[in-house]
Amino acid sequence: MERKKIADFEYEVDKEGKIYRIGNHKEKYQATNRDGYKVVALYKDNKSTAKTVHRLVALAFLPNPENKPCVNHIDGDKTNNKLENLEWVTYSENTIHSFRNGLQIPAKGEDCPVAKFTNDQIHEICKLMQDGLRNIEIIEKLDVPKTLLKNIRNGTSWESIKSQYDIPKRSRVFSEETVRWICQMFEDGYRICDVVRASDNPKINKVNVKRIKDRKEYVYYSKDYNF
Repeated sequence: MERKKIADFEYEVDKEGKIYRIGNHKEKYQATNRDGYKVVALYKDNKSTAKTVHRLVALAFLPNPENKPCVNHIDGDKTNNKLENLEWVTYSENTIHSFRNGLQIPAKGEDCPVAKFTNDQIHEICKLMQDGLRNIEIIEKLDVPKTLLKNIRNGTSWESIKSQYDIPKRSRVFSEETVRWICQMFEDGYRICDVVRASDNPKINKVNVKRIKDRKEYVYYSKDYNF
């Protein structure tokens, strides 16, 4: 069966949702998170990152021309991660599907009686986190408490929404000023190696700079530049 490499990791995924380390025919173990989704631990530089299997399959095999943010299980079975059971949907389409299939749990998220934030607000926060904004920058933009951001990153609250995004547990290291400087260098025609040589910051290395150029991080800022 066809396999495709998982971006940024030395692993492959097939159309049935099975994960393998490149060069190894043994399938990786998959756990089930609190929301019922299958997750797998991927290792890079001796660090483990948990990824939901359905998003890995969709990102590898399922075209997304409209850039929809959510991956839906068509039959409602969160453990059925075969390609033919997945589809890209909007937030509203995902919610409608959940209600129609009896999957919506009203006691979570904004429907919880003690919830102080709406689902839309949490989606906005998660999008900014995924785009690379640090907690302090999100606080400045949205005027939300630091505790909320910490809980979202470590998964102790709003996990059902957070699981739809690729969010690091810790906010990324570059400030807006640094990211915009890097983006401006690219727009001016400089190469990755030129950007690295032009800075004394040890964190401005080829790996981190390439992720910005490839728009895998800090997209919230890099979208303002043409490179």
